[in-house]
Amino acid sequence: MSVDSARRMVASKESKLAELQKKLAAKQGKLAETQKKANDAREAANKTRIEATRRSKLRTYESASKDIASISKDIAQLHKQIVGAEKDLQRAKASLAREEKSFSDKQQREAQRESREMNQRLSSMSGTLYEHENRIDALECESTAVTVLYLGVSPEDAVRLRTDEEARDIREAIRLSDNPDSIAFEDRWATRQNDLLQALNEVNPEIVHFSGHGAEDGSLAIEDSAGKTLLVSKDVMAAVIEAAAERVRLVVFNACFSDEQADKILEHVDAVIGMSDSISDEAALAFARQLYSSIGFGLSLAQAFKQARAAIALVSLDEIDTPQLRVRPNLTAEEIVFVS
Repeated sequence: MSVDSARRMVASKESKLAELQKKLAAKQGKLAETQKKANDAREAANKTRIEATRRSKLRTYESASKDIASISKDIAQLHKQIVGAEKDLQRAKASLAREEKSFSDKQQREAQRESREMNQRLSSMSGTLYEHENRIDALECESTAVTVLYLGVSPEDAVRLRTDEEARDIREAIRLSDNPDSIAFEDRWATRQNDLLQALNEVNPEIVHFSGHGAEDGSLAIEDSAGKTLLVSKDVMAAVIEAAAERVRLVVFNACFSDEQADKILEHVDAVIGMSDSISDEAALAFARQLYSSIGFGLSLAQAFKQARAAIALVSLDEIDTPQLRVRPNLTAEEIVFVS
């Protein structure tokens, strides 16, 4: 399936869901109207002293009661269809994210191939030591790209988050920066308990970015085997980071109340970014997009964090102080530079 086909599929699923929700709203309005009709008829029957009128109102009440039962059945069916449509939409979005990643990877491979071919042509034109040294330097820079591990989590029983959009925005921000080849972006979705160490071992990242829900006690929400919410305490998350912190320098928790995690994690890495309160989707997206854009332009972590907070101010000024940056003792955020 192509990216365009996947996007059309998402649009189709969204349209179907919207239509079902529209039908549900209409049925609920009809139900309220019919219930009122039944109530009015019953009340009129109880009040009248005219037998013929009472019988007529009772017939109206009985008819309305049958209609209420029928409409209620239709509403239950629509609820079931909406649940199915929401699942179909989520699967379509996941498929779109895979296709976009595949397309992005293909473009990157093509760009790397063209770069190699260009280097080969230059090498054949000139065999000077200077050109060889430049090519070696370029290959060394390519091999030391900073790796970002993105963990996107949005359990089925929680409010849906725009983690797919956030990952897409981060990837695009990196691509448009001065040093797109210096940052490797790896994403993992629907993260479960057993996936954490597996993903860290596979990717071996310098930056770990968690995007999802957070609880007021600092716990982070991942998924259980059924896709439902499973809370992971800050002590458990600290133990996971410690076990895989050989290269991890920065941990970003783009989740509500995640600043509670910072102190524990900071024992094992250079810096931690967390959220001191709840944060809206718009603010979280703006923050993440600008943070990695600034890192890609070679700015220090201090500058990147300031610019990311400024990006929040452009969409939601009240949330500018929600992100919090903490750096381990004897180190400053100005000293931390991921891309030079």
